[in-house]
Amino acid sequence: MQDSKNRVKIEVSNQITISGLPLNIEQRVKDTLTVQNNEFWKMQRMGIRVPQEFKYWKLAKSGDLVIPRGCLGRLKKFLDKVNISAEWTYDLVSIPRLPYKLLLELRDYQKTIV
Repeated sequence: MQDSKNRVKIEVSNQITISGLPLNIEQRVKDTLTVQNNEFWKMQRMGIRVPQEFKYWKLAKSGDLVIPRGCLGRLKKFLDKVNISAEWTYDLVSIPRLPYKLLLELRDYQKTIV
C-alpha cells in the first residue's frame, strides 16, 4: 500500500489528469495511453534537440500526466493489473433532462420500433 502523501490522484473531467504515479508506472502509462507528439519525432529526424517531455502530446503545467478521457476503462484495468489504488475525483458535466413532447403522428410500422 502507498503512503498518503504518495497517493495516486486521478481527476476525470473532459480529460484525465493523473498525479502521484511511480515513475516506472508513469512511463508505462505514457507509452500505452497517451498520444505521441508527431512534431517531436519530426524535429528528432531533422536533428533538432528536443527535450523528452515534448515526446507526448500533453503534460499538465504542474507536471501531472494528462490522457484522453476515452482511455478511462483502459486506465482502470491497468491500475488494477499493477495493483495500484487511487483517489478518484469526477468532475463531469451533467445536463438536466429536458421534457420533450413528440408532436408527430407515427405510422403503424414506426410504432412497433419506438
